[in-house]
Amino acid sequence: MNSKARLRAYNRAVLGWLNNQLTEADIDLLVKTRWLTKEQGEEIKEMPRGNADLIAMYSSSGMA
Repeated sequence: MNSKARLRAYNRAVLGWLNNQLTEADIDLLVKTRWLTKEQGEEIKEMPRGNADLIAMYSSSGMA
């Protein structure tokens, strides 16, 4: 998997988490299947869900 694909997977996981579409188990599965690193998974799970500023930031990044 190239770096662009990893960045897209990370961005989609963040948006799914922030929009309450992904659960902690979903993030763990992405880590287990190596779409995300363990560090990225932990970082995502620490993000506050529903944070409008973060949603806007990740939505406007153009990688979704």
